[in-house]
Amino acid sequence: MARKSRKAEMDEVEMDLTPMIDIVFNLLIFFMLSTKFIVPEGMIEAFQTISAKGASVTPSDLADGISKALVTTFLGLLVAIPTLIAYFFFRNKVVRVTLEIGAIADDLVERFRGK
Repeated sequence: MARKSRKAEMDEVEMDLTPMIDIVFNLLIFFMLSTKFIVPEGMIEAFQTISAKGASVTPSDLADGISKALVTTFLGLLVAIPTLIAYFFFRNKVVRVTLEIGAIADDLVERFRGK
């Protein structure tokens, strides 16, 4: 019975931390989409170059637009990855504390049961 309640606690703990993972993915999507809105050139500029020049496009024609898109994507990852690491750190810490509390509670129950 203690195992079932501990598992229920673990499920509840994970549910409480899920908004952080949602924030991570939303930030990642935001920064990837900001390639279009914040840096309007980005990949759109690269595709416009391809459409304007057709088959005679060179890598140097595309480099500026692609570099702007990569910088924006890098900034998104710079925010998203540390946030994801923090999520897993805190989730593991909560799981560890929950397991320790469960073990202490089991020991306490055993002491009272023995008397």
